[in-house]
Amino acid sequence: MNKEIQQIEKYFLGHLDQEASIQLFKKLETDASLKKEFICFQSTYALTQLLPRTDDKEMGEKSYLNFKQKQKGRHRKRLWIQIIRNAAIAALLIGATWYISKLNQEVDQSNAMNTLFVPAGQRAQLMLNDGTEVWLNAQSTLSYPAHFSGKERKVSLVGEAYFNVAKDDSKPFVVSSKDIDMKVLGTKFNVFAYENSKFIETHLLEGSIKVYKKGYEKDGRILKPNDLLHYENGNMLVKKANSNEYLLWKEGIYCFEKEPLESLIERLELYYDVKIVVENKSIRKLQYTGKFRQRDGIYEILRIMQKVQKFEIVRDEIENTITLK
Repeated sequence: MNKEIQQIEKYFLGHLDQEASIQLFKKLETDASLKKEFICFQSTYALTQLLPRTDDKEMGEKSYLNFKQKQKGRHRKRLWIQIIRNAAIAALLIGATWYISKLNQEVDQSNAMNTLFVPAGQRAQLMLNDGTEVWLNAQSTLSYPAHFSGKERKVSLVGEAYFNVAKDDSKPFVVSSKDIDMKVLGTKFNVFAYENSKFIETHLLEGSIKVYKKGYEKDGRILKPNDLLHYENGNMLVKKANSNEYLLWKEGIYCFEKEPLESLIERLELYYDVKIVVENKSIRKLQYTGKFRQRDGIYEILRIMQKVQKFEIVRDEIENTITLK
């Protein structure tokens, strides 16, 4: 058991490779006590992510290890109660809400659906039980089964996510978002599909992927590496991606290259859950190029944009709006 516990620790610290992670998940399916240990680690790790994210991976790992060391030696029940209390206090202090449902499911509910919601200004990373890695951007929701059964591995996405899909020739991986599906066997790709966005975009980095309207798989489009599919008003357009830098959102960096203000504002509204009104006509046609840290927040990003063209920032916290004058 000690060896498996060490593997669980390595998994949550990002030190366990994909093959070892898959073997660990197979053990969880047959070992009820080990699965309970994993759920406890998972809940602890997820709740500690309420704290502001840092770009220093070593610092993040040290923080997690320190947290775990302080709890060492306590009874499991007391540990769980203390974790919940600490998480509740942290949530109040930072004013963010982290919705993680069904993390502590009963062992016999292996086919139940999990839902992970990432709040504004945050991001999250998780590994599904088949070894697939998923990064979720701010204001995104992923629904996925605790255990993949049947002929396909299907998840649902609202928002933006990056997938590194574990290859399984016998069981395709399907991402369902709004009115389109994306089917793959093993590949790396990014999906932009926010509920309030007018369009959906899929950017393929490795492998191949088939994108199609739900119920019309025969009419789908097959993408090649570096293809970018834009879906809007029922139409699909495929072109070559200009750059992969915008995928740095996984590392907490938002990149824009010659981005029209209207498009940039739309993304910032989605990422930070705020309404932005542009009253200054002189900046509406401007294009912006730059990199911003997610943790800096919306106001710091706007202040940096002010250096390109002067405008006034007016905040209305009650209405949750920002006006650019």
